[in-house]
Amino acid sequence: MNENSQPMFFPVSRFKLLVMSLVTFGLYEIFWFYKNWQLFKAKTGSDISPFWRTVFRVFFIYELLHEIQEKARSHG
Repeated sequence: MNENSQPMFFPVSRFKLLVMSLVTFGLYEIFWFYKNWQLFKAKTGSDISPFWRTVFRVFFIYELLHEIQEKARSHG
């Protein structure tokens, strides 16, 4: 898969995120955060650490959700 065909974020419906989070006792949320930061890093070339952004997700959730919202707005 080339870099242009790779998504910017890890797309999951709200329902799936809710169900998977409940079934896995929150572990899926951690996976979701990590995958989003990993894809963001790969797509933007930034020097962030997906691992540490996931560990301290309570501090970085606003930034991640803001990035997702901005990307969604730019693509309609």
